[in-house]
Amino acid sequence: MRPRRVPSTDDVVNTVSRLLLSPALAARYAWLVARTASTPRPQDAPFAAGPGVDPDRVLIVGAGAAVGWGTNTHSLALPGHVARRLAKKTGRGSHVAAMADPTHRGPKLRNVIESTFLENWDVVVLTLGAAEALTLASPRACARHLDDLVRSVLERARPTARVVVATTPLTEAVASFGISAGAVAERHAAVLADVSRQVCAEHARVTHVELTGGPDHETDRRYEDWAGVLADHVAPLLAAQRARTDSPQRARNRPQPAATRLAAIAETGLVEAEPEAALQAITDRARETFETDGAAFDLVLDDHQWNVISTLGSARPEPLADSFCATTIQSEEAFVVADAWHTDLPVPRNDIRFYAGYPVHTPDGTRIGAICVFDPLPRDVAGLPIEALRGFALDIERELHRRAA
Repeated sequence: MRPRRVPSTDDVVNTVSRLLLSPALAARYAWLVARTASTPRPQDAPFAAGPGVDPDRVLIVGAGAAVGWGTNTHSLALPGHVARRLAKKTGRGSHVAAMADPTHRGPKLRNVIESTFLENWDVVVLTLGAAEALTLASPRACARHLDDLVRSVLERARPTARVVVATTPLTEAVASFGISAGAVAERHAAVLADVSRQVCAEHARVTHVELTGGPDHETDRRYEDWAGVLADHVAPLLAAQRARTDSPQRARNRPQPAATRLAAIAETGLVEAEPEAALQAITDRARETFETDGAAFDLVLDDHQWNVISTLGSARPEPLADSFCATTIQSEEAFVVADAWHTDLPVPRNDIRFYAGYPVHTPDGTRIGAICVFDPLPRDVAGLPIEALRGFALDIERELHRRAA
């Protein structure tokens, strides 16, 4: 890993000099910073899901378009629109998450990447904001920072994961704030976009895309436009990945290290915690939807399973020998057993005959347990609504985010 470069006095002087050439531009940037305090941005769980199963996983990191300025929910921001567009294009489910903040720039964004586990993502999208253009940042410094950032992502992601660098025309990037960028900044933004393209061209698994739409569009339409461009760019990358035997999708579908799962479970604070009404409500809805005798949200520990929520009783531990969920967490797919008494699958022989479970993940994709429905009677599983089961798992993941916030 190359050592980080501390900005020199010359860098600072050059930046100040560029701003002094355009006092109006400095005023615009100050106004933009002030407006961010009163401009809505999403506060809910930072992910969205497209309908379907076998989901592709896309992580959007950075500032600018990723932040969701002008919306109150990620469903109406870039993650939601991308998730829906991807699912429609691929015919599979999608999971699109955001790690976004207006301060995610240059070396600080690299620090974020270096502290993030990236192996469970198929595509990582880096979104660049407007600050560099509005402050007339040095193209050479921007190129250096972006190259460092791209290298850091490539080092931490799967060998066949893809990286996309997304830039946005400046007029569209600042449209949510009700200001005009100005000709000087727009020209500088075009220069920085060219710099981004050049950096991307130097790396085999990295591509560039410009998120374009209409600067005069309403906020929701603007995100819809950007998502259409991004989904059109990402879908072929995912198709090419899935054609490989070493795809990140296949790697995600293998058992994960127990130590990683146990550490993630410990961070949730759910083991031996009092049952929560929100989680109970999700589990109840699952039981009602599948019309089963029972439903549960279980965590899989090293030597036992912890029933966080069960419609059949209070939270309690159970031996792994009696656990169906211990098998569910071994892959990304739903685990379904039509009749546990008459199957070649390695499942417990107890009073449960029908079982269907779907993994529950932490934000980085670690499988910690499962939402499941079960019944003492066998069942014909043809046409079982697996997508609904995935929806309940996603509801639990949203609730875990709310709980941790």
